[in-house]
Amino acid sequence: MPAANHGPHGEGTATMDGRTFAIDLVRRSHEWAERYVAQEYGRIRARLQARGLIEYCRSLMWREYMIGVHVPAKTLALLPDDAQDLKLLLTRQLLEEWKHSQVFAERVRALGGDGDLARYTPTPGDWELYYGTYNWSHPVELVVSLQCTGEVMITEMFKTLVDPKRLLVDERTAAVIREQILADDAQALDSLVDPETARRLEEDVIPDEGQHIRYGRVILERYATSAEVQQMALHVQHRKMAALQVSHGDLVDRVLAYDA
Repeated sequence: MPAANHGPHGEGTATMDGRTFAIDLVRRSHEWAERYVAQEYGRIRARLQARGLIEYCRSLMWREYMIGVHVPAKTLALLPDDAQDLKLLLTRQLLEEWKHSQVFAERVRALGGDGDLARYTPTPGDWELYYGTYNWSHPVELVVSLQCTGEVMITEMFKTLVDPKRLLVDERTAAVIREQILADDAQALDSLVDPETARRLEEDVIPDEGQHIRYGRVILERYATSAEVQQMALHVQHRKMAALQVSHGDLVDRVLAYDA
């Protein structure tokens, strides 16, 4: 396994056992994701119309393949030969991420767009997310970036698109979000995407994402057992949150521009 890179975070921090550290890191991701998704996706004030929804689904079609497939494949190759149980989990994730890409491609075609992955032109925001997730050299870095941070955020995003009333639960942002959403017609509260896209997210995408977070946590538990590796993991988490903000800010801007 590659040697750990040294991160810039807090030397002298007490080392946790691997399981405690993994649970704590994922908890941090959940807390951040709730705040960020409420802020970013709260800007979508009514159900997405066809052009904006096509733009959203095309980007997710690309991201679920380029990030969802490439990153677990790289992690799998970097894990040692005695980690066959973890390699099997990542193989399952590869198949499920490809399925997710196809779900979004099918929705694009059904909505009248071009669902050919090879003809999609990635935006700077797409590439920011890809390189911010892929360009790491240690399995711990990769699973922190993808499963333990990125997938936590997109699970919150998918759930919010299916049920935007979730935005009203967090009282820290409720004043702003409630005003934005309730300013539009009541239909906006049912779903920010069309019923069929919402159904596919609930049935074919969201359940898998929770499993993928668990896969990353299991890998983190096994290998993030030293102070050096744990500090490295926290550094990666911070970097990935920044990449998510750039890429999803870009995506929401694009969607809203189409629906303006």
